[in-house]
Amino acid sequence: MIFKQFQSYKLIVQGAYQSFKRFPLALLCALFTTVILISIIQFDDPEKHFTLIKLSMTAGLGLPLFIGIVAASESWGWPRKSSLIFQALGLLPLIAYYFSLPPNPSACHTYMVRYILLVITLHFMVAFLPYISGNRSYGFWQYNKSLFLGFLRSALFSAVMYIGLAIALFALKELFGINIPDKRFFQLWVIIAFTFNTWIFVAGIPQKLGELDNPQAYSEILRIFAQYILLPLVGLYLIILYTYEAKIILTWNWPKGWVSQLVSWFSVVGILSMLLLWPLSERTENRWIRIFSRWFFRALVPLIAMLFLVILERVNDYGITVNRYLVLAMAVGLSVLTLYFIFGRKKDIRAIPIIVCLTALLSAYGPWSAFAVSKNSQRARLERYLTQNGILVNNAIVPFQDTLSFENRKDLSAVISYLESWHGPEVFSPWISDSTIKALQDESYRWSRADSITAKFGFAYIPNWRSEENKYQYFSFSIADSMAMPISGYDRFYRFDLHSKDRTNKKNSSFILDADTCFISFCEHPPALNLSLYSGAAGRYESLEIPLTEDISNLGVFRYGAIVDPEQVTFNRSLGGYEVRILIDYIQGSIISDSLTINDLRAFIFLRRINPIL
Repeated sequence: MIFKQFQSYKLIVQGAYQSFKRFPLALLCALFTTVILISIIQFDDPEKHFTLIKLSMTAGLGLPLFIGIVAASESWGWPRKSSLIFQALGLLPLIAYYFSLPPNPSACHTYMVRYILLVITLHFMVAFLPYISGNRSYGFWQYNKSLFLGFLRSALFSAVMYIGLAIALFALKELFGINIPDKRFFQLWVIIAFTFNTWIFVAGIPQKLGELDNPQAYSEILRIFAQYILLPLVGLYLIILYTYEAKIILTWNWPKGWVSQLVSWFSVVGILSMLLLWPLSERTENRWIRIFSRWFFRALVPLIAMLFLVILERVNDYGITVNRYLVLAMAVGLSVLTLYFIFGRKKDIRAIPIIVCLTALLSAYGPWSAFAVSKNSQRARLERYLTQNGILVNNAIVPFQDTLSFENRKDLSAVISYLESWHGPEVFSPWISDSTIKALQDESYRWSRADSITAKFGFAYIPNWRSEENKYQYFSFSIADSMAMPISGYDRFYRFDLHSKDRTNKKNSSFILDADTCFISFCEHPPALNLSLYSGAAGRYESLEIPLTEDISNLGVFRYGAIVDPEQVTFNRSLGGYEVRILIDYIQGSIISDSLTINDLRAFIFLRRINPIL
């Protein structure tokens, strides 16, 4: 019995080795990604995180790339040596991609969305590349069926493995009192998701891909899944969408924007159903499958028309954004696919992943890409707004007269915020100096950049959720991080912190000064810092109040992430026998009309004894 178990484990090890031998670079990418993500979770160092994120993104692209190269070389009958050469050449575009990323890829939405588009491109490339040539539709279907079932199998195994090990770690923590940080559970998920899951998946990819062109028995489980689960969902979506379209025609109300998501899901589920049932369509007893395949794309025509109406109406009103471009690209790709399956003579199912792959790739790069088109569209829209409102004359900012309506300022703020978050501060280079753009790029609070840019155009930033009646405004400011605070001439230093999460515990604090005791408290309404000194020798209290409302209001920094001059937030006072200096290092709060609220505060308090209390 023990020998049999040993043999079973030996077979597992041999299988893992054979998988590594077959997909060496793909599995190395999985291991590399695992180590990088574990390091990101483990070490709290944002500066190093940026480089690690870039490495993990690059390795993540290597996974589908190398799987696709191996599968294609095996399907085309290449020798192993040629496969290894092409895998090695595949490192070149990955290296180029790494160096194309900015120092902080998360600083701009563009890089993350482009990364997702590249992931989609490479995954669908894996689906069709091994069978792109010749009349091999059946082998293509068998291969993708194996990928689909392998994905489900590896996901199930990984979920069971993670849940089991996570419960075991939790039991050790609760029952034996072992200190297991919460980050260990996340790191365990990374190991399971990127190493264990990938290894299980590649182990299930068929080795003799050429033999898949031969007819094989159809899986009854797949037929039941497609016929009794997916097809009813297709019918339900179809009823909802056609009923909604009839409502639009009868009431003449413009379709809602989120209908695009429902059309997308209807298309995905319908196409997946058609693909899963495709081998059965040639059988006489399954004639209904051919009818479904034929009429499914015809049923898509009015839905695609509605999809175009929704997105083009938004584009006409607000210009092209990346999200609208991607919806429009999806509608165009779906239209091409629909026309092909309605009018094409030979309806080859390989066209589906090819069209998806090309749509994603063309949306990611080039002057026609989502990012180039949306940047040009929104920048032209901003320039038009600025010119119409007299802020921009001959492509130069002029002194602003405060005549902009609230709605105009809100619209301008929305365009500026979009351009900054998607395309970076450099998109404003025609109107703002290079030194200002550099300062904005270096600003640590990304969400405050739009505030700074609107200030350069001469008006205050208006968040999209604010109405004219709602004067609610968040703000935060701090002194420069690199500032060295002078401490000469002072005897004692104390740091006072107030946090919104633990205000009850932190509103009052105290510390000992030889025979004296200093008490610090925070008054919420109106905001003020209160210091009290109890003299042990004299047996009496003396108090000092520092109001904050007027000083903060005079700063005019009602936005996030402002940097202020330390002299503006330094207060020099006397208290009893001490000279007191208070420096406000950080404040975060909000203002509603004229009412100021402080949620978080950090103050540095310096004290120097000047004479004893009599």
